[in-house]
Amino acid sequence: MDSQDYSDNSDDGGSEYQYDYDDMGMDEEEPTTSPSTSPDLQQTVIKSDTLAAEMEKTVNEAVAVLGYPANVCKVVLNAFLWDIGKLIEKFYEAENPEAFFKKYKIGIPKDDETALIIKKGDCMICFDKKNKLMGLSCDHLFCGDCWNSYILTRIRSEGDPYVKCPDFSCHLYADESHIMELLKSREEKLFFRRLIIKSFVHTNPYLQWCPHEKCDKVVKVTSAECGAVTCECGETFCFMCSQEWHEPLTCALLCRWIKKYSGDSESMKWVSINTKDCPKCNVPIEKNGGCNHMTCRNKACAYEFCWFCMDNWKAHEQAADDKASKFREQLRRYMHYYDKFMNHKNSLKAETELLIQISLKIEQMQSQLFSWIETEFLRDAVRILNQCRRSLMYAYAFAYYLPSNNQKHIFEDNQADLELATEELSGLLEREIELEKIVELKQKVQDKYRYVDKRRVIMLQHCKEGLENNQWVFNPDE
Repeated sequence: MDSQDYSDNSDDGGSEYQYDYDDMGMDEEEPTTSPSTSPDLQQTVIKSDTLAAEMEKTVNEAVAVLGYPANVCKVVLNAFLWDIGKLIEKFYEAENPEAFFKKYKIGIPKDDETALIIKKGDCMICFDKKNKLMGLSCDHLFCGDCWNSYILTRIRSEGDPYVKCPDFSCHLYADESHIMELLKSREEKLFFRRLIIKSFVHTNPYLQWCPHEKCDKVVKVTSAECGAVTCECGETFCFMCSQEWHEPLTCALLCRWIKKYSGDSESMKWVSINTKDCPKCNVPIEKNGGCNHMTCRNKACAYEFCWFCMDNWKAHEQAADDKASKFREQLRRYMHYYDKFMNHKNSLKAETELLIQISLKIEQMQSQLFSWIETEFLRDAVRILNQCRRSLMYAYAFAYYLPSNNQKHIFEDNQADLELATEELSGLLEREIELEKIVELKQKVQDKYRYVDKRRVIMLQHCKEGLENNQWVFNPDE
């Protein structure tokens, strides 16, 4: 942490995937660091081509217990966020099945009919007379074009694969086979099939897409309120918000931070403070000094005005000076934490290249009869270095929202110690590796990454305990 503390007196759904829907069914001391998560958490990774089978398994369980058609059970499971235990509990708590389905506005098809009803008559949407109208067992009939437009609105605009009868008073849902029959193009049908799977994952609180752009797997957990999870592809992310793992920031603070730095709002504030048009002749004027008494540079105008309130200079108030100074101070404070955040973010990217270089060096060493166990310490060190960079990156965002108090000072002491040790580890790894000094280098690197790892855990544990005990107070956005 810099000696100047700006918080005191201030002197960063799964991706699209391709599949055939019909084929779907699912002696060295090693570093012990891992992202924070519940010790009781169990996670499994599900491949995208087995998600349909995972969903159908739950649907079949509901059918066996409730005794209703699969489509009805699928709709009601979706309403209960695919929590079959809660669904069964509420189902048997209801006075009767009819009361249960009425409460959740889910219609029951007559006599388990699955085929669409086809008749002649007037479409209930466009009112045109048609030789072929189609409807569900509720007998609300619509032409093919109106059905198609209605379904596309539901699935494309609203992102909902569970489509009710178009009659606003009807609660009967179309079966998937009905929708496939009513959609026209292959592209529409493929979109619908994918939407079913995506909706299943997005609605289910125990499933989350891996956010890696080249991965289409899903992580399944036993508790929806967990922290970091790791996909088979190696991506570690926050299960709660699906962003990269961001400890010590909470998901809510991460959201605030991303909004703050990604929208150029602070840059726009700087421009608004330092560049304005003359209120009389509209000539652009840049403010270079601290005084708010401005004189238009257009000699034909020479209007004197207050930089902050833009009124005639004689009419301005001292409060304008104070408010502008406050804005500038807020911006300076923000830029301090933002620069630190970006420095570690950029270092993290650069050290991805470092891992590639070290991997090549390891291959070279192993070709000269060094064993795997003699060289793996380098990969361990880079992995821990990356974890520290990420923790430091988000630690600066965390510190930005902290008011100045004893808790913050303790946090920043831990942060400064970790930062210094991290830079020392980075320096060790960036040195040219001399094979004749490999034993000495190994000892230095291992000592350093173990110390760095320990300091990172201490800093994060302090943050975690503060959150659990409600000791942290966070500033509102400025």
